[in-house]
Amino acid sequence: MDNDQPRAVTVHREQSGLFETRYEQFERDPFFDSFTYSRRKLEQVLDSYLGPLPDGARMLDVGCGTGDLLRRLGRRFVPAGCDPAEEMLERARAANPGADLRIAAAEALPFDDRSLDVALLIEVVRYLDDPRPALRELARVLRPGGIALVTFAPRLATTAYPLVNAVSSRVRVPGLTRVRQHFHTARGVERLLDE
Repeated sequence: MDNDQPRAVTVHREQSGLFETRYEQFERDPFFDSFTYSRRKLEQVLDSYLGPLPDGARMLDVGCGTGDLLRRLGRRFVPAGCDPAEEMLERARAANPGADLRIAAAEALPFDDRSLDVALLIEVVRYLDDPRPALRELARVLRPGGIALVTFAPRLATTAYPLVNAVSSRVRVPGLTRVRQHFHTARGVERLLDE
């Protein structure tokens, strides 16, 4: 775990209630704000890949947080999840009774080799200084022909979020959470995945 990750896990733990509230808002109105709308769009994309999978496929959500995505998309699968923040897992367990939920970081997944059909790594890579160990872990736990669905934060964004994050991770800016994130280009993502 690099120097930035303990801070990211601390923030993740501290914000467990906030995320639960955001997902409740998503249930009420997926067009409420940029967070809820982005979750709606994300679920549409994920569903296009998950839809063809057979019922009973084994699905892992790495960095499952409050377990909302696992609850919403994993109903017809054998669901599993992991997160490094126990506070998040407590909420995930309440939302996903019977799911195999474990405390773990993306770089050291406590699942057997070739034991899963699909693995999600959503909004996690941005907190990893080097995502290669986590991507290798996904490859290890997936069965041959398994699907890894991974999101990366774009380095070139019209929102200027990478610049805002670079400043706020080094200097206290009122109203912004101080945590370092990592951004990637499309070409850089292709290289990482090829490795």
